[in-house]
Amino acid sequence: MTILIIEDDAGLAELIKEKMEECGFETACSNSAEEAIEWLSRNNPYIMLLDYTLPDMNAKDFINELQNKGRRLPPFIISTGRGDERIAVDMMKLGARDYIVKDNQ
Repeated sequence: MTILIIEDDAGLAELIKEKMEECGFETACSNSAEEAIEWLSRNNPYIMLLDYTLPDMNAKDFINELQNKGRRLPPFIISTGRGDERIAVDMMKLGARDYIVKDNQ
């Protein structure tokens, strides 16, 4: 089972990748929404861990872009450094399985 980690912070992506692999999961990483869309055109992850703010679009736009392209939407969990409940509600309405607030410290 592959977890797609979509995270623009390379250091954080590497930490998540290491922890997921320690737990026995295969991982793939994308640093941008466009890179993730390209990866998803060839692969089918078990779940995505999706950072809300990416360099080329936010997670809401990313999900909408996938749906507009007619691509299957994999299960996903949103992660963000911004603890805004409105974002959580919006993303849950789009199908997010959960919402994780990253610690800013």
